[in-house]
Amino acid sequence: MIYQAFVSTLIFLAKTVPIIVISYVVIAYLGRKSYLTKALHAIAYSLKGLKLNSIVFTSFVLSFFNVVVAYTFLSQAWREGKVKDKDVIAISLLNSFPSVFSHPYTFYIPFVIPVLGYLGLIYTALRFAVAMVDVIT
Repeated sequence: MIYQAFVSTLIFLAKTVPIIVISYVVIAYLGRKSYLTKALHAIAYSLKGLKLNSIVFTSFVLSFFNVVVAYTFLSQAWREGKVKDKDVIAISLLNSFPSVFSHPYTFYIPFVIPVLGYLGLIYTALRFAVAMVDVIT
């Protein structure tokens, strides 16, 4: 049983690790060449017409790539007084949603579900449900 779990974990990692590594390399390259900064400035310019706070939106977009960076960006903007308290609370709830998409491959499937079994599967499903309800409300 342990051997079978080990083999299935290796197969899973062989399929997913290249995708994760390639995506991190591409994002790092785009960040180094400042393409992400240019894209965020273009998005921020278009958001002015929608009357959305560009800092809040940028934090939300960053949370798809790295939640720690998104929260750091948001907290720095809050300390500088560029974001209101109510916006920080709202975007903090929304920033938890993208982590639902990044964590299954890096945490839930390789660690939580194999260790906890059906309970891990239920926990993962509940986390996803909570994130969906969080975004809807």
